[in-house]
Amino acid sequence: MVKKVLLISLTLSALMFSLMTEVCFADVSAQLEQAETYETQGYYQQAEDIYKTIVTDYPGTDDAFQTQKKLAILYISWDKQPQAETAFQELVTEFSEHERIANAVYDIAERCSWQNKQEKAIEFYQYILDNWPAAECTVQAQGGLAKSNIILGKTEAAQVVIDKLIANFSGHPDLPEVLDGVARRYRQSDKYEEAKSIYQQVIQRYPDSSYARRAQLDISR
Repeated sequence: MVKKVLLISLTLSALMFSLMTEVCFADVSAQLEQAETYETQGYYQQAEDIYKTIVTDYPGTDDAFQTQKKLAILYISWDKQPQAETAFQELVTEFSEHERIANAVYDIAERCSWQNKQEKAIEFYQYILDNWPAAECTVQAQGGLAKSNIILGKTEAAQVVIDKLIANFSGHPDLPEVLDGVARRYRQSDKYEEAKSIYQQVIQRYPDSSYARRAQLDISR
C-alpha cells in the first residue's frame, strides 16, 4: 500500500513538473512575441525590459540564447552602440559553446548590413571568420563581408575577400548562391565589370546551375 501511494505521488509530481515546464515555455513564447511586437512598433524600452527579464529568469537556456541575440540586435536598431557591444560580448561569452553561436553572430551582422551600418557588419562578419572558420554560415559571412566592402566603395578589399571565398570554399554547395549575391551587389553599385567577372566565375564553375543561367541573362543586359 505504501509503495502504491509513493508511486502515485511520484507520478503526480512528474505530471505537475511537466505541466509547469510547459507553462513556462508558453510564457516565454508569449513574452518574446510581445517584445518583438514592441520592437517592430519602435517601443524599444518596453522590448528591452522583456528581453532582459527572459535572460535573467531563464539563464543558460536556448530561450536565453535567442533572447540575448535579439537584445544585441535591438540595441543596434536603437543606435545604442555601447549597450549593443555589451550584449554581444555577453552572448559570445555566456553561450560560447552553443551549437548555433556563429549563426547568431551572423544574424547580428546581417541586421547591421540591412540597416546600412556596414562598418559594424564587417566587424561581426570578420569575428565569425576569425573564431569559427568551419561553421556552416562561414561562406555566407565571407560573402557578407565582400558585399559590405562593396557598399562602402572598398573595391580592392572586396576583391581580396572574394578571392579568399573562391579559394577556400570552391566545393561548398552554397558558393554559387553567395557569388550570385556578390555579383548582384556589384551591379547595384554600378560596378558592372566587377559583376561580370563574378558571373563568369559562376558560369565556368557551375554551368548547369540556375545561377549560371541567371548570370548569362544579367551579363547580356
